[in-house]
Amino acid sequence: MRIFVTTSLAIAIAFGGLSGALASRQAAAADNNKSDEQAVSQADHSFVQAVAKQDKNVVAGLLDANFTWIDSNGIGSTKEQVREDLGAFAKDSEGNADLKVFRHGQVGSVFGVQQNGRFERVWVKRPAGWRLLVYQQVPDRAPSSPAYANGGTSSADCENPCKTIPYKPTTEADREVIASFQAMNTAIWQADADAWAAHIGDEDFGITPGVLVSKANRIAAIKKQKETNARAVPAPLLSALFFDFGDTVVMEALHQPRNGKPHRFTRIWVKREGVWQLVAGAQTEIEAAPATIAR
Repeated sequence: MRIFVTTSLAIAIAFGGLSGALASRQAAAADNNKSDEQAVSQADHSFVQAVAKQDKNVVAGLLDANFTWIDSNGIGSTKEQVREDLGAFAKDSEGNADLKVFRHGQVGSVFGVQQNGRFERVWVKRPAGWRLLVYQQVPDRAPSSPAYANGGTSSADCENPCKTIPYKPTTEADREVIASFQAMNTAIWQADADAWAAHIGDEDFGITPGVLVSKANRIAAIKKQKETNARAVPAPLLSALFFDFGDTVVMEALHQPRNGKPHRFTRIWVKREGVWQLVAGAQTEIEAAPATIAR
């Protein structure tokens, strides 16, 4: 009996030690997550202040080498262009209210409201610290054409992006994200809300011209299409850039609706239990671009 009690006590102590170690690791991970969120918020605050003061050196130091600023008209500018004409960008970037900060591994996103629209700023963790990769502004006005327009019933209408796209992945993560991206668009085309939801994170948050998008309201829209036997035709993909950060990928894409002007998209994908899910995004129409007319 003494042997049993001693053995049981040893097991209990060992289990308690493991539980304590696990709890400590979980607490440490939570602290790290909170610390990284605070770091993203601080970097974003520093950027906003530097832009307002038109401090070119501080702004340049916070921008990633691959940085893109997409204004509310869909015009993209590089790091060098922003630095050279910071005054104009500062004027177009006044106001930062209703901020929401999300962090996904080595990628953070800050959403907010400013004059005449909303914005998303995508931050990435580099060896030197957090750097701004994308600043995308989205106007309140409705686009001339949505990126997912009601269309016909022929499956051939979704060759691109459902089956093929003009991009060859260079990493395994990119290949897997593309597979999820195509499955997501196929589900939209087929009005299959459950299949679509499998590729979307529960915290999904997106901004499109004139509309805030959530997983719940998008599911409701897809179900409505199913009930009315309507088809939402995803806009074909023209080009894409992928930036890999472990289990998080930032995808910058250009889409051309079959009727209307091209749209710029920024999407953040996260790998969870072997599945890549879309967790955040922004969409801006290129106002000055010519509109296509489907035949």
